[in-house]
Amino acid sequence: MKEMLEVCSDSFTYAVEAFEENSAEKALKVIEKERSADDLEIRLRADHMQRLANKQCDTEAGIVFLDALVGLERISDHSRNIAEEVLSASNK
Repeated sequence: MKEMLEVCSDSFTYAVEAFEENSAEKALKVIEKERSADDLEIRLRADHMQRLANKQCDTEAGIVFLDALVGLERISDHSRNIAEEVLSASNK
């Protein structure tokens, strides 16, 4: 989860900087980070389901984990939306 937090935090930071600086380079970094976040979300969700199946995790804690995972992935998605707008504006 720590890796997911770092990837999403970096993605958001690059998105804000891309917007403020109108930087296509930073916008492309956001898109790269978002792909990493998508891959991590899939892996972390699958790992979590395995823990639940093996009864290594409390159901209530599992719900919190999945909510946090979804929230982080949405941050990454919104960051990508900002980056795509920056790229679109720079192509006009």
